[in-house]
Amino acid sequence: MGVVVQQRNIMAPRTILIVEDDEEIAAVLEALLFEEFGANIILAQTGREASQIVRTQPIDLILLDYHLPDTDGLQLYDSWRYYSSLRDTPIIMTSANPPYEELEKRHLMNITKPFDLEDILQAVQYGLTARQRIARHRVY
Repeated sequence: MGVVVQQRNIMAPRTILIVEDDEEIAAVLEALLFEEFGANIILAQTGREASQIVRTQPIDLILLDYHLPDTDGLQLYDSWRYYSSLRDTPIIMTSANPPYEELEKRHLMNITKPFDLEDILQAVQYGLTARQRIARHRVY
C-alpha cells in the first residue's frame, strides 16, 4: 500500500466493525486495520446488518459510513447510543460530504473521503487508546 506508519501498540486483539457499502473501500480498510492492529475485523454493508452485529458481539471501535443503502450513519449512530454495550465504543464517521454541524453536535470524529490511510490509522489508534483509558477507569 506504500503507507509508512509507526508500529501500533495495542495490548490485545480488538474487534473493529467497518460499516461500509463500497466493497473496495471495505476491503482496503479491512486489510489495513488487520495488518496494523491485528484486529478482528467485522464487515457490514447496511445499517440493518451493522445493528444486528452490535446487538450480538462486543465491538471495540466502529468505522461508520455516512451514506448507506438503507439509512444514514447519523440515524444509526443515534439509535446505537441507547445500547449500553456501545456507551464507550468510539465511532468514527467516514463520508465525502458529511453534515458537519450534526457531527459536531454529537462530538463525532469524521474522516473525509477520499481519505489518507495514515489519517485512518491515527484515528483508529486514538479511538482504541481512548477506549482502553475509559475501561481502566470505569467503576462497575
